Amino acid sequence: MASFPFVHQVIDAVDTKNQPLLLERLFEQQLDLLIVRNALPTEALRQTLSSLDNFSITDDVPWTPQQFANPHRHQMMLIGESLTPNVSAPTGPDLQRYFEKARWIESFVQNQTVPFFRNLEQIFQSIGAQNPSVAQDNIGNRYTPGTFRKLPVGCSIPLHVGNYFFDTGGYRILRESLDTRLQLSYFYTLRPAVEGGELAVYSTKWSDPNIPWLEDHGIWDGETIMRNAAVRYFKPGAGDLLIFNGGHFFHRVTEIKGTASRWTLGGFLAKDTHGQVVYWN
Repeated sequence: MASFPFVHQVIDAVDTKNQPLLLERLFEQQLDLLIVRNALPTEALRQTLSSLDNFSITDDVPWTPQQFANPHRHQMMLIGESLTPNVSAPTGPDLQRYFEKARWIESFVQNQTVPFFRNLEQIFQSIGAQNPSVAQDNIGNRYTPGTFRKLPVGCSIPLHVGNYFFDTGGYRILRESLDTRLQLSYFYTLRPAVEGGELAVYSTKWSDPNIPWLEDHGIWDGETIMRNAAVRYFKPGAGDLLIFNGGHFFHRVTEIKGTASRWTLGGFLAKDTHGQVVYWN
């Protein structure tokens, strides 16, 4: 398969202070993917991973099943809820329930050894954002800064593209305050898969005029895209932060293999209508 123009860069967290233009390069699509190595201390992640691994479906934890309504089915699960559709909310989540889960996430993170979102904002600032903040609705409710995503062995994340979601129901308030031309994706890898679990980025972009569609389902033909497009694979390590142009490039996560679930913490970022960087999930 032929390669395609896709600019990526890998940098260590200690060197981000010398790269104040990196974020603008991502927003201007001069850079497509950035991996910040060692963004989180891996030793400090152990406490959080222990908590996440020991949560059960019966615990008072805001799990959100993604593929099957029955949370006991083997599938991708979120702790917290994304604005993107899921099996129980095919047009986007109920925002009252969503904001309740957002508050749980922030409370949980405050009790962890790793200050995930403070660290995230510090990195955003070091690569060029001024005063990055969690997105809010029109009456001050804070959106979820990020969700914990569990991908058990045998599971994967289907092909998708970020800018598509701007037009779904969960975004009905947020999109009024965003520059919707581009959304970037971010995620911390808390535990990579033993095998698999790679981010696969395809050459097909949301702006391409000839995206193949399944007319009967109102969605893109993922099998045709994956068969005909060029692809690049990326697999950050534990503690790494990945930021990339998931708004425009179709992408997926390959099947998890091995003995342990893949855990990430991630979401999206964009500029608001005033040019300030905000993030959410």
